Amino acid sequence: MSRLKKSSFLGKLVFFVGLLLLWSLVKGFQELKRAYIRVDEAKEMLKVEEVKHEELKEKLGEVQKEEYIERVIRNELNMQKEGEMVVVLQDGENLQFTDKEPQTEEKKENWEKWLDLLR
Repeated sequence: MSRLKKSSFLGKLVFFVGLLLLWSLVKGFQELKRAYIRVDEAKEMLKVEEVKHEELKEKLGEVQKEEYIERVIRNELNMQKEGEMVVVLQDGENLQFTDKEPQTEEKKENWEKWLDLLR
């Protein structure tokens, strides 16, 4: 009887250890699968970043060209070459040439200006 109990106990112990090993193996496969998924996501992110890098390299090449530098100097800094005249127009403003001199407003006191405004 004692031998039968030992054999039964040993069988249960082997079965339990086997289940633990099987559970550990399944857990390892799941972690491996998640790692492959993370690697694939990282590869996709790398491709996106490489495309951005190429676009920035192209933009850098364009910005370093002499034509771009001159365009920025002329358009954004409103600078000119010697002998040129720069005309700056506000958006939506029409350029009109007239021979008339602009009319000057007569000098009014501040209280008169406020009164005109309130009327």
